[in-house]
Amino acid sequence: MKTVFTLFSLLATLSAFAGNPKLTVTVENITTSKGTILVGVFDNAKDFRKNALPESTKEAVTKTGSIVSVIEGLEPGTYAVVVFHDLNGNGKVDTGAFGVPTEPVAFSNDPVIKLGPPRFKACTFDLPENGLGLTLKLRTK
Repeated sequence: MKTVFTLFSLLATLSAFAGNPKLTVTVENITTSKGTILVGVFDNAKDFRKNALPESTKEAVTKTGSIVSVIEGLEPGTYAVVVFHDLNGNGKVDTGAFGVPTEPVAFSNDPVIKLGPPRFKACTFDLPENGLGLTLKLRTK
């Protein structure tokens, strides 16, 4: 009986971790130690097109180079990641003429940025049950 209880407890513990993958995002090319890095994860095109991040992870910038942000609580599925270096603390990606970002940004899959943000589909990736690591390089223009 004790063996059955132990086995049941082990299976319950494993099932609690199954389906809750971690998304590890390494952000590179941080050129100033000021501001905040915001990492937003999107699961649909409508929210992706907005000029603000959903429940983003905020990482205070204390050095140049790179940081690592771990996002938990996601279900396996299709997502897109947007990262930006919020230099002025307003919580959104500032843009200039024609919607071109004036703060450093990065998108999953590193699509070409022309006028305005790339399309959601160009940035999507599948997050498997065992998690995933992405490396995104901040760019200006």
